[in-house]
Amino acid sequence: MPNEIRAFGLTSEALTFRAWNAARQVWNGSAFVAYVTANEATYVFTMTAPTISPATTREVLHTGDFPTAIAAGVYSIQLLVGGIEESEYEIYWNGTLEITLDNLASLVEPGETLLQTMRLVRAVLAGVSDATDPQAGTVVFNRKDGTTTALTGTYNAQGDRTAITVGTV
Repeated sequence: MPNEIRAFGLTSEALTFRAWNAARQVWNGSAFVAYVTANEATYVFTMTAPTISPATTREVLHTGDFPTAIAAGVYSIQLLVGGIEESEYEIYWNGTLEITLDNLASLVEPGETLLQTMRLVRAVLAGVSDATDPQAGTVVFNRKDGTTTALTGTYNAQGDRTAITVGTV
């Protein structure tokens, strides 16, 4: 789905973004790699602003497309204005589109309720496997059928989520 990346900026500003994974590797257009300053230009993706007529400098919504070659998961988006980092936020990506509150109901698996899906989302957002038993490992969340993997979370010894993999959606 186009235009997942959105930010307000002046019509005269060049807004771009970078996508980072949980291991703080940056997307170069075909893979996540270690950041190397000499290759900086390959990590930046452009955002577009609407054309204003007559041409004036004012604040508008710039948009960019999240790379569809990136697998499902949680990623950091680093917004840049004129090549300088402006802000960073997370995007929840299912491999085709961003998971938002607006489209969450459409992502509910047949035979499941919105409440069951919300519990799964809450587990993802919380980022911990079990606050009472922090230990390293992997937690698998299954769909209602009990056999189809919906989500796999990997956790460190403190119980913090270090990776997330979306299963069948």
